[in-house]
Amino acid sequence: CQLTGFGYVPVCICYSSDFESSSRCTLVFGDENGCISVLSFINIHGCLRVWNKSSIHNGIPSISLEKALLLTDNVRFVKWKIHQDWVNNVKYFPDLDSIISCSNESTASLVISKSFGQTNIKHILRDMNFEKRHPPLTNFSLGNQKIDAKKHLPGDEIVLKVHKGVKSFDFNSSMNILVTGGSDRIVRIWNPYLPEYPIEKLRGHQCGIHFLCISASEYRLISIDNDKTVRIWDLLDYSCLMMFGVKFHKIYSDIHACVMQQNQLVICSDSPSLFTFTTPRSKTTSTHPCPV
Repeated sequence: CQLTGFGYVPVCICYSSDFESSSRCTLVFGDENGCISVLSFINIHGCLRVWNKSSIHNGIPSISLEKALLLTDNVRFVKWKIHQDWVNNVKYFPDLDSIISCSNESTASLVISKSFGQTNIKHILRDMNFEKRHPPLTNFSLGNQKIDAKKHLPGDEIVLKVHKGVKSFDFNSSMNILVTGGSDRIVRIWNPYLPEYPIEKLRGHQCGIHFLCISASEYRLISIDNDKTVRIWDLLDYSCLMMFGVKFHKIYSDIHACVMQQNQLVICSDSPSLFTFTTPRSKTTSTHPCPV
């Protein structure tokens, strides 16, 4: 089934499902207007059963967003105005019920926001004056229905400012580490609750950062730039452990994803590539016949 009538062109998307219930899932996407749209399905199977009865367009059941929201109560939709430039990347973290998005702008380079706004009544009452002073910024029409692109309250978002913006990021909740990279060739490590200044800046890339991935089990960070140069960083002492480029990995097409687990690195482009790293074992030297 395909949904139409969102108003702007989506440029990035993230899907998250509930491990306890396969029918609960969340779909988040960012568009060219700097907005984040959230579709939260309480029962995705029930929604698809209703939507698949719609008219067929190019061999696929097609339904507008306006009609889809009216036909079922198993889905929630909200649209947030987050950035002034298009959204480069967006990810949803269900354990935090938060969305992280990034853009090329310097004023709101990366924003951590609540998916459906505040639920704490004290915070809502505290920010009521702000909401009155800042009405919804933009809206677009879905047939006879208008869906506003709302602005988050101050307590609902954390904003990071980076010169030349953020192209890629990754976040690990267990380590409480957020990493960002962009066209300024610097990998920044942040505490997401202290957004004023980064913890550390990692330099070494010769062109803009294209992809970042945290390997929490290995305390490693993988960064890939636009020249497809891969760097592996130690997140304990912030040193570069390894660097290799196209001459080594022989990947000439665009890199879309990578993951590292137990000394194995998988890089996905047109086809996945597996790299295994071996750590030399240090020899133990005995100097005394008895315990010291």
